[in-house]
Amino acid sequence: MKKIIMLVYVACASFLAHAQIAPEKLLGTWTLIKYDYGNGNSGDQTKTRFTKKLIITPEYFTALNYDTSGTIIKTVLYGSYRANYFCCIGPYPNKVPGKSIVELTILNSTGNSTHLISQKIHRNLELDKEGFLHVDDVNGHKKTSEVWMPVKEISFPWASSKRSFDVEESLKFDTRALLVLKKGDEKIILKRNKAYPKPFHFLQAVQVEEVEVFNDEDAIRFYGTDGRFGVITVKILKEYLPTVIEQLKKQKNM
Repeated sequence: MKKIIMLVYVACASFLAHAQIAPEKLLGTWTLIKYDYGNGNSGDQTKTRFTKKLIITPEYFTALNYDTSGTIIKTVLYGSYRANYFCCIGPYPNKVPGKSIVELTILNSTGNSTHLISQKIHRNLELDKEGFLHVDDVNGHKKTSEVWMPVKEISFPWASSKRSFDVEESLKFDTRALLVLKKGDEKIILKRNKAYPKPFHFLQAVQVEEVEVFNDEDAIRFYGTDGRFGVITVKILKEYLPTVIEQLKKQKNM
């Protein structure tokens, strides 16, 4: 019997029309993977689980903080933002491509954050080459920092047939996603190469027992930053496993 496990989240819309960071680079929803709020209050997805989402739309943002299960929303922050190039004594980060200073105004909140309503907060945003969004405090008080990872939308049309089954194409995944072969309790990370950039290209749907997809904080938590582009694990039915492994070795993906 085939089993499909989807551990994903869905993306949203746009952001920041007047700052140095290109708006199209900041579309949608972000998930927090690392933070340091000072006084020992820090977290890293590779060490402990937490879930916080940031949804950015034109002029407004919403921050959702979940419980440890990632299913119940504990607190919500809702506010507006605008680019503010001159909030701080120079040099201004906005003069550097990929950096921006924004002024946030908290409009509404739940939980223990009601004291933040109507306060203006300045943050320095930087988008690095890997696509992570770094948010730092620029108020000159307690140093705080956050690292956010973009949430990508994926779909998975499963069809049980004898046709060649391109799992990456079906999932619309990033071509840099980790591909993992499950062999019992062992998880083998496959190596892409020039001749065979898609190791599972030869698979047929009838050979696959289970496909497991990790995205966002789950991928980071289980596979470290190597999983930042997503992770696809494939379990092959026992009767096909030896020939699949043989083919992967021929392709030098193992």
